This record gives sequence, C-alpha cells and structure tokens, in this order.
Amino acid sequence: MVRDKSINYLSSLLLIVLVAFLATSAEAQSRFEVGRQDSFTLKYRSVSATDVSQLKGKNAESKPRLIDATVTGLWVRTVVSVSSESVLVRYEMRMPSVSISMDQKLLKEQSQNLKHALLLPTVAELLKNGQVKGLRFADNVTFSAQGFVRAILSSMHYVTPPDGSKKRQWKTQEVDSQGHFTADYERSSKNRHLVVSGGEAVLKQKQYLQIEDIWHPLIKKESKEIRWQGHALFGVKDKRVLSVDVQEKLNIFVTDRHVSFQDNELEAIFNDSVKLSAERLGKMARDAAHWLKHRPTVKLFEERISNAQEQEIADQRLDGSSVPGLMVRFILYALNPISIRPQSFDLYVRMRGLFGRHPNSPELFRELMETMSSEKSFMLLCGVLGAAGTPESQTVLRAVFEKRSDKDALSQVMMGLARVEKPTEATFEHLEKRASDDSDPVKQHLALQGLAGLALMVRESRPKKARSIVNRLVRAAKNPPAGKLEFYLDLLGTSGSNMALDVLEPHLNSSDEKTRHRAIAALRWMDHPRAERALIKILAHSKIPVERRVALKALGERPPTVAMLQVFKRAARSDSDQIVRHSAVGRLKGWHWHDSSIARLLAGIARKDSSDFVRLAAKVSLDWIKGDVKATLEK
Repeated sequence: MVRDKSINYLSSLLLIVLVAFLATSAEAQSRFEVGRQDSFTLKYRSVSATDVSQLKGKNAESKPRLIDATVTGLWVRTVVSVSSESVLVRYEMRMPSVSISMDQKLLKEQSQNLKHALLLPTVAELLKNGQVKGLRFADNVTFSAQGFVRAILSSMHYVTPPDGSKKRQWKTQEVDSQGHFTADYERSSKNRHLVVSGGEAVLKQKQYLQIEDIWHPLIKKESKEIRWQGHALFGVKDKRVLSVDVQEKLNIFVTDRHVSFQDNELEAIFNDSVKLSAERLGKMARDAAHWLKHRPTVKLFEERISNAQEQEIADQRLDGSSVPGLMVRFILYALNPISIRPQSFDLYVRMRGLFGRHPNSPELFRELMETMSSEKSFMLLCGVLGAAGTPESQTVLRAVFEKRSDKDALSQVMMGLARVEKPTEATFEHLEKRASDDSDPVKQHLALQGLAGLALMVRESRPKKARSIVNRLVRAAKNPPAGKLEFYLDLLGTSGSNMALDVLEPHLNSSDEKTRHRAIAALRWMDHPRAERALIKILAHSKIPVERRVALKALGERPPTVAMLQVFKRAARSDSDQIVRHSAVGRLKGWHWHDSSIARLLAGIARKDSSDFVRLAAKVSLDWIKGDVKATLEK
C-alpha cells in the first residue's frame, strides 16, 4: 500500500510537470486550429524521497524510500475540434520509455502500467481560456492512470500578464478543474527567469525558460505540511520544446490527524477487523472536516459536514452500525475527480457490500442522497448503489426518486436503477406505476427509460419480464403521441431486444433525418444478424456522412466479424468524410489481433491520406499496436 502511495505522489508530480509546459501558449487562437499538432521531445528524470514511517506508524522503518523515475518519448498534442465555447484536444505519447524504481529495485508492473497509460489517447474538452471542462479516457485505463492524466491536465494555465504586456511583476486569479487560486509572478531583469509563489506556472520565452522555487502547498498546519518543490530547465526554440530535464525533491509530512484518514484504516473498517469506538469515530470525522477546509481544492466541494452532524459525532451517538454512513461521507470528500487517490476508488467500489452487513445503512444512504447538492458526488453514489444491486440499495434509489424533484438528480437515480442486474418485483412495480402516471411527465419519461434499461439487464435471466417490457414499448412506438416517436425509438434501442427490429427497420428509410438517425443508433445493442447487416449497409452505401458516422459508432461496440472488418477497412481507406476515416482508424487498432493486415493498412494511411488529422491518427494507432504487441510478448 505504501509503495502505491509513493508511486501515486510521484505520478502526480510527473504529469503536472509534463502538461504544464505543454498547455502554455501566448496566442490561444492559433493554438486552437483543427488539426494543429504540436510534438515535444521529452526527456524526464525525477528522484523523490518519501518518509513512509509517518504513513505506517511509530514502529515502522524510519528510512525514506527513494523513488527514481525516467520517462522519454515524443509527446503529441492535437486539436480535434473547435466550437464557439470549447475545443477538444487529444493527448498521447509515442514510443515512451518508462522506468520506475524504488530503492534501486525496478518496479516492473508500475513502469508497464504507466507506459501503457501514456500510449493510450486522452481527449480533453477545454474552454477557450484553457480551463479543463472534462476528460474522456481510452478503454481499460485504470483509475490510477486516469488520476495520473488528470493531474497533468488540471495544471493547465495561461501564465502571462493579463494585458499581454511585458510587466516584471503581476498577479493572476486562475481557475481550472482543481479550483481557484491566485499566483504571484516575477520576471528577472533579463527576462530569463520566472519566480512563482502560490501555484504552478510556465511562461514560454524565445530562448529558454527556467522555473525556480515552485512551492505548491497542499496542507499547512503549524510546522507540519505536505509540499513539493522543484527546479526545471526547459529548452525552447521556435515555439517547440526540445528537451526537458527535471530533478525534484518530494517532502511528505503527515500529522496524526491524517494518519486517522489513511486507506489502511478504512479498509480495516470494511473488513470488520477493527472495532472503533464512537470517540475514535468522532475524532476521525472532526479531523477529516478540518483537513478538508485547508485543501486548496476545497471550493470544488459543495457539501460540508454540518454542525449538527459534527455535534452528533462529538456526542458519541454513532455506533458501529453507523460506520457506513460515516465512511460514505469520508470517501465522497476524498473523491475529488482531480485527486490522485486510487485506493479511495477501490474502497468506494467495495461499498456495495455494506448493505448486507449493516442493517442501518439504507437509511443513512437515503438521508445522505436526499440532501446532497454536489452533482459529481451524487452521480458517483447513484452508480455505486446501482452496482450494488441489493434489495436495500434499490429501496434507497426508489425512495430518493420520489423525494427529489430536480431533473438532473432524477436522471442520475434512474441511471443507477437501470443498471441493477437483479431488480426486485418492487422495483419493476414502482417503475411501471410511474411510467403509467402522466401527472409528472419528467418522472414518467425517466421511468420508461429505466424500464428499457432493465429489459436489457434481464433479457437472459428473466426473458419473460424483458419481453413484457419490450412489448409495451413496441406498442407505444407504433402509435406514439405527437412528437414522441424519436423518444420511443431511443427506448427500443436501450432495451437491446431483437423484438424491436420489425419496428425500427422501416424508420431506417424515413424521410425525416432525425428519425433515421435515431433508428440507426437504436440498433447499437441488438445482437441479431439483421441489425449488423443493416448497419454495414448504411456504413458502406449511405451518401450522408452523419449516418455513416452513427452506423460506424454502433458497429464499433460489437465484436468484429469478417464483414465488419471489411467495411471498416474500406471506410478507413477511402471514405469521403475525414471524421469517418478517423473513427474507423481508431477502432481498427483495437482489432489488430483479428486481422494481420490492419497494421499494413494503417501504415499506408499514415503515409498517403489527404488529411493531416487522419494521418496522425493512423500513426498513433500504429504506435499503439506496436506497444500492445510488445507488452503481450513480454507477458
């Protein structure tokens, strides 16, 4: 566990340094041109020291653990698309070489995981001012690797004087996905150095940039603090970073209050191997609340442990059965999407087992969800309750669905219910009743969506129930209320039932464009050969690019067949729409084990395609295939 924590801290520092210099640009307009690609040759070395004794306890070894990491490769940034308010930017590293060691012992698994994460593409949605709005990861990227990438992108700032002048000193109020903070900047008289306090910064100069004495305080309490400081020299020529050599020293000091919040103690609680007193629980809650108030990212959290809750804990009115509610609050606070806490994610997923062990947990979860105001935390908790799938968790979701009135929260609750693998009769009855009640149109529509999702979940375990739901949707789709045809086509697609094909197929040739697109997308979850043939026909012969894109996306969710491989290769090679070619190239790389000719095809596209955008995607896919083959052979 300690090793994971150490690697975790190291990972966050590495990625903060990587994208800090990648994200900087004095002219945002030229930077956000579709197809623009920036490549950076990266040479990175980091040596960190972690005092693990304070993480493990008084009797642990006192010798710091030295972590040495070296990363080299070509870091590529590509602008994928631009809208009026935001841009999509794709990040990946070509042919990375990664070596991570602890106390001179190579950590092969961590090195390989980091290398794999760097090979896979990540798409970031950025506002025009550089703020990170959202991330989309490739398949099979672990929580740890996601946190690694999030740490890089969260440090994106434009660190130039607000008015574009050549001031020697200035202050900026910066906002990104980590929160709000003010940074002070000062240039040396020769305009060759930049001194920063209060945040991270990168300022690009014509010749080179040196960042010195970067101090990023995470926790500051008396003489105890967690901080990192670094010294970096960037070589810049013609707006391209040629090389980066970094040496960092990481100092970690953890006070007793934070030891009380460590993951090993949380895990012990989940395993019922430690019985904590109410007094101990009270101390943990108060310390956690105090810790949260001193985090720079605290503004991201809308919830607070209220005075009433803190007083209840202080009065020792919490017994062992209330542990789940307390742990939920702890982990929700720890799960800042930008935080690097993979252990918390693991524990969070394990919370699904709480319902069987703690009889009071449904009431505690319901109380928490009925009052929660953070959209991200509410969404995460709905997902866990749905994944738990127990009768108790379904009871909580149904109760919250009746209690809440805001549409976004209701949608998250229904998404949780729709992913339950073993829905109870009470859940079916509740949704069927709501679906028949038109007094609240919002809840009626969401209940229908929930029923469609459950039909997909139980089509094998309870086929009779699934057929009953699909028949109801089919009848409604044949005679829909005015303006509701597309809605019912979506529901039929969500149900994934082949029974809906007879209804959907006529709409594939509808004169209404939106109806055709909905019908095509609805074939996505249907495994019948008729559905596959219809999608292949559209991808191969439709003259409308948008329809080919929808069909390609729907086919891409399926295991590849010979016919699919042929039409995808043809689309990647010769489709008139560059977005279709780009999407086909990206999907083919994951199928290279099924067809040995895919690598040769991509190599040809990388050389000859008329679009820089598609050529780059083909090159990236080739590099990904090389890395995948090498990793498989090494196993």
